[in-house]
Amino acid sequence: MLNMIRNRQIAMKKNRKRGFTLIELIVVIVIIAILAAIAVPSLTRYIGSAEMRSVQATAHNIQVVLQAEKADRYNEPFNSPATGAVGTDPIVTTDTVTYIDVLSANGVSLDGTLSEITWDGNTLAKFKYSTANYSITYDFANGGFGDVS
Repeated sequence: MLNMIRNRQIAMKKNRKRGFTLIELIVVIVIIAILAAIAVPSLTRYIGSAEMRSVQATAHNIQVVLQAEKADRYNEPFNSPATGAVGTDPIVTTDTVTYIDVLSANGVSLDGTLSEITWDGNTLAKFKYSTANYSITYDFANGGFGDVS
């Protein structure tokens, strides 16, 4: 009789189907959903702040390169545009030279749009740099860079 019970247990073990129960699968799915609900907003904020820092860095590079290019072209005071001549452009003097050319030659790649560039004599007065999601304005009269919006 003991031999018969043992044979039956062996037969049951061989016939048992291996796998997870429905409850185990649901528990795992719920745990994954909770982790995703926590991680996705945090990751989204991280990506957004990284893009915002990238816009700020690019805008700063634009400001530095344009000021340096102006200084290279007009290193003598008598060659500089008239002080106070707002809108006088000390860099782009011909149609063949553009700001994009100047920035590219100095290693600044633009992922967005550069606009509203104005000069106040020898000083870069204002410009705006915009990407698909963010925009920043440099305004010398108001203390430099504004907030990224």
